[in-house]
Amino acid sequence: MSFEKIGEPAKAIFDNMETYHHSALLNDHLWIFSRKYKEQPLHNWGHRVSFCGGYSAYFDIGSKSWSSKVEYPSLSVEENLEEVLFMLNSNIFLLLYTQFGGINFERLLRWDIDERNWTTVGDFKVLLSCFLFLHLK
Repeated sequence: MSFEKIGEPAKAIFDNMETYHHSALLNDHLWIFSRKYKEQPLHNWGHRVSFCGGYSAYFDIGSKSWSSKVEYPSLSVEENLEEVLFMLNSNIFLLLYTQFGGINFERLLRWDIDERNWTTVGDFKVLLSCFLFLHLK
């Protein structure tokens, strides 16, 4: 089996890259979203997330080239948020949630490919702490 190099690594193209990224493949574009270190002094040492601002870039599989690196602003300053990046129906989403005392969804955002920015789909509070009581006789 042989491999074919299809492009330069992102580190060869971009300056000042973060070490950690989310990635998603959408319409022949391999997207990367930077993950910065966010301190959580009341919970633990911290974690690496995209919601505190960063950059996006994509590798175009067809042209075998990288896009420019575009910055996006912080989406929240809340200390104990978590995030999950996922794809659905040809869209990239970022779900912000907390997990203290149960999972609480906070906000759902969709990546705007043209504007290269996150847009809010909805703010919500849904408590998913479910208790199941079984009554046995």
